[in-house]
Amino acid sequence: MSSLNKEEAPISQASPISRPSPIADTDDKTCEILERLRYNRQRLDRAGTVWDDLKEAEKIIQSPRRQLLFWCNQRLISFEKKRVEPIVKCLYKADFFKVVERLSPSIEALGVIAIPLVLFFAAQGYQENLIEREEVEQRILQKQEDERIQQRAVTDYLNQLSMIFMEIDGDLREPQYKNLRTLTTATTITLLRDSNLKGNRKGQVILFLSQMGLVNKKAEDESLQLDDGPTLRLSEANLREAILGGIDLRGADLREANLGKADLRSTNLSGADLSGADLSSANLNGADLVGTTLSGANLNDATLTSAKGLTQLQLEAVYLCGTRLPQNIGLNADQSCKTEES
Repeated sequence: MSSLNKEEAPISQASPISRPSPIADTDDKTCEILERLRYNRQRLDRAGTVWDDLKEAEKIIQSPRRQLLFWCNQRLISFEKKRVEPIVKCLYKADFFKVVERLSPSIEALGVIAIPLVLFFAAQGYQENLIEREEVEQRILQKQEDERIQQRAVTDYLNQLSMIFMEIDGDLREPQYKNLRTLTTATTITLLRDSNLKGNRKGQVILFLSQMGLVNKKAEDESLQLDDGPTLRLSEANLREAILGGIDLRGADLREANLGKADLRSTNLSGADLSGADLSSANLNGADLVGTTLSGANLNDATLTSAKGLTQLQLEAVYLCGTRLPQNIGLNADQSCKTEES
């Protein structure tokens, strides 16, 4: 650091080199490099003579790469002289390094305290991530378990239904099978009321029953004395959020059934009885409602924009509040809102 405290004269003010006879014929570029080499050597208190500087200058002149490195080095030396050395001198005058030296025990103590804190917070973060990952895995396992429970419930129901069908010879609507029909209806309603059964599973059950012709009205067979209506009645069935889009439910008995938020898009409900049913927030776009009984049904927030066959007469005794009706219906879609508020 002693060299930084010495006052050096600029290169332009350095005493000129008295050229000895062997270098009297050197060109100006070589002389410039030679003077810079001598200045750097004297500034850094390095041993050497002008002859050593001359040999180095000749090597630099002969090599373009050495010239490039030499001039880059001169730039750095100039920057150090103009920018770095004044700052270091100011720091020395202000006893900065002595202050840092005095504070070093305190800095070390802070480091000793900081390391456990950093480790603690790192461990906390890792623990939180671990707990979150375990919660995600637990939710996935729970969802898988719920799916297995639902699948098992549907499978058991279908097995019971198969056993019932094996005991009959003919149509389940025949009078002698009244008890079996009652048992099948009760089993179906119980399954649909299961809180673990999701909307898609309910839709699968209803689709199966529809395809088997058990919940939709069959054509009359005059040769048999059959009970009127569908084989299985779904009155008061819990079909909330059920996915029933496109299913054939012609003539189905859905009185007072819970169909809130159900997907009934393009469902065939012609001739079905939905008296007193809860259809709040249900989607009935494209549903066939020709001859459907809706007396007393709750259609609050339901969507019937493109429902087919719907008439104003069918909606005279229903609850409407925020209901999206077809354009051909002249009723107030919020006519029941004030009644409910009061």
